[in-house]
Amino acid sequence: MLGDRRPTGAGINRMSASLGVAQALWQRRGNDPFEQILAVLGFTIFMGTFRDVLLTESANRTAGSALFQLVAGSIYLTGIVVLLARGIPRPMFRVLLHAWPLVLLTILPLISTLWSQDPEATLRRSITLLLSSAFTVFLVVRFDLKTTFKLVAISFAIFLIIGVIAGAVPGLGITPSGHYAGAWRGLSGQKNVFGRTVALAVALMPMAAATGLITQRKLAILFSFLAFGLLILSRSATSLVCAVTSVPLGVFVYVCLGGRIGRLRLRPELGIAVLVLAVVIGAAAITYGSAIVLEALGRDPTLTGRTDIWKWAISTNADRQWLGSGFRAFWIDANTLYYSEFFWMDTPDEGRSDTWRGPDHAHSGYVDQYLEFGWLGIGVLAATVLSALFRLKQVAARDDYQLGLAFASVMSFLLVYSTSERTFLQHSEDLWFLFCLFYLYAVKRSLQPIVTVRNDRVASPFAALPAR
Repeated sequence: MLGDRRPTGAGINRMSASLGVAQALWQRRGNDPFEQILAVLGFTIFMGTFRDVLLTESANRTAGSALFQLVAGSIYLTGIVVLLARGIPRPMFRVLLHAWPLVLLTILPLISTLWSQDPEATLRRSITLLLSSAFTVFLVVRFDLKTTFKLVAISFAIFLIIGVIAGAVPGLGITPSGHYAGAWRGLSGQKNVFGRTVALAVALMPMAAATGLITQRKLAILFSFLAFGLLILSRSATSLVCAVTSVPLGVFVYVCLGGRIGRLRLRPELGIAVLVLAVVIGAAAITYGSAIVLEALGRDPTLTGRTDIWKWAISTNADRQWLGSGFRAFWIDANTLYYSEFFWMDTPDEGRSDTWRGPDHAHSGYVDQYLEFGWLGIGVLAATVLSALFRLKQVAARDDYQLGLAFASVMSFLLVYSTSERTFLQHSEDLWFLFCLFYLYAVKRSLQPIVTVRNDRVASPFAALPAR
């Protein structure tokens, strides 16, 4: 059950030389202040730091915000131009080839234009997704993991400070009315969007400080406390659950896939068996016990009406179960025209509103994936998750606990959060962006030669070690 199988021998010098050549191909990066500023600007878009300022109203809800598209597109395109000007290392093409499930999932929206119910909206949003994905490639090529996360931490800090300032302005950063009046939203425009980002800060900042991924540990812990306070003020229940559970769940997955914590390392077959058993038990508990638990806690078993929306949406999309309605092409007026017939909305004068066009998404990443791409999309998504676990296993075998724990935590956050919010293929949102970012870093790491040294002392994975 315990063990540390590390290859040693006379070939270590040749392996070191090979690794040196491989790493040299990735060293054209990183310290340019312009590139770092560009990265931070991109992160502020993904985090929605100024989302409420950039979004503009449109009569057609599928048209999006012209201002947001202009600003975000300019940042993404600048990153792509810089990437092309500096040159794409050949190993990056190999990384993308081995990351084929994620690449396939990313281009699936563009392919779905062929059968989309709203081809124009699908094409426009698919192009934006491809641009934001290319920006992620720019980051992986131009920065190493520690530099990237340092810039992510800076962006978290900016987000939190802007959120506090916005909350101090009457009617700006706090929801003014309605059922969630008083809930903090910063400049994100919506409490759940704000809550997701501060929850990510709560989960990732202490983990990064503990593993040495961030060198400014005291500042990281300080901002994580600030983030936790804002998370409570946002009143976003799903985000709070993910903030508390994602890191412990990530550590569990990391260990089950062969990662070492201190001197503990599970044998591969035992770890996989434990992980599969945990998934089966968890699925059974959610399927048969969630309603009982929610009722005991005094919460709505329908998840504030979400389950009713899921049933309605799936039944409406019954004739498109294999390919779906196309990327972002289900929640359009043509489909939601009948929404009010099933879910009348109460108005202040206790009447009914038949003018509301229905929600913009299913409040579930899994349901939206099915609605937009059918069983084809579910299959590609499953392949992506399985490949992510495989890459995480390879990273764990290399004892790269900084990348391994960060990737496992973000993946756990994504899979849990997706039960009640739309997450997959969100081109300008931080959770999907971080998953893609760590996925590509994991593939990159797994393709590098393994170099080990003989060392009788086993370091704790929670000690600050020099970056590889």
